[in-house]
Amino acid sequence: MSSTEEISADPHLIFQSAEAFLNACRTLDAAVKQGNRFILPLTMAVNSALALELYLKCLRTIEAGNFFKGHEFDEQYFDLEDSTKNEIKRRHDEIEANSSFFTNMRERGYKTDLASLLRMGRKTFVHFRYAFENNPSAQGTVWGLDDFMRIVRSIVLERHPEWTPEDYPPP
Repeated sequence: MSSTEEISADPHLIFQSAEAFLNACRTLDAAVKQGNRFILPLTMAVNSALALELYLKCLRTIEAGNFFKGHEFDEQYFDLEDSTKNEIKRRHDEIEANSSFFTNMRERGYKTDLASLLRMGRKTFVHFRYAFENNPSAQGTVWGLDDFMRIVRSIVLERHPEWTPEDYPPP
């Protein structure tokens, strides 16, 4: 795990924060599709990465009452209960088998199994946030975790359906 420091927080507030960053990402994406050329793709990746981090921390807090400090998605995933990890992996495998996005990634030489995607994207938040630094360790950072984020969000909402936003469509 990325840190041994346990943080306690209200999982509903964590979820609301995750939703806010996901909403910001959707708003940026809509602006790009309308022709705004001043929004860098890495801005959307940073917002998506932060939303994913918060959804994972929310799920961990629902399960254990706390989360561990850090940004690494793979470690956050491995901190979840085994039954939750198995369910996430099962859902990912179903999507991976039928997704043109993952087919395209494999054609470009990337592995698309969940463990590989988590390893590849584990430091996305840090690397994309400081992309201007031209950090050699950031090379190969790829954002392929949107489906993973949707799965984690869905599991949170299955455990707390009362948190489902009424005026906000599902991702």
